[in-house]
Amino acid sequence: MKFVKYITAVLLLTLLNTTIASKLNNNQPVQQKLIRNKAILAEKHFNVGISFLELNKYQEAMKNFDLAIKYKPNYSKAYVNKGVCLCESGQYQKAIENFDLAIKYKLNYANAYYNRPLSKLVNVSKL
Repeated sequence: MKFVKYITAVLLLTLLNTTIASKLNNNQPVQQKLIRNKAILAEKHFNVGISFLELNKYQEAMKNFDLAIKYKPNYSKAYVNKGVCLCESGQYQKAIENFDLAIKYKLNYANAYYNRPLSKLVNVSKL
């Protein structure tokens, strides 16, 4: 009986020691999980933003696109859709700035190139 308790104690201490050592020496898996979680949060806020955009609720959509950008600062699709919301809200210069940011983060993003001049045309026609 004493031997079983001794073996159990040794195994528990060994397991505890290796767990602590791995946490002290390598936080990379935890950091990778946090990065993945931020990407997931960005995608979820983006999808909610798209839903609001389709309902023509531009302010709510922009809030969600802003959150998506917060979690993934180079999220080109979020910048383009935020730009669409801004354009629909009459904020043409800010829309163009968002299209420019989308292009900055993804040079070959056709939607950004398509929407950018449309914002300028709508802005000129409103004058």
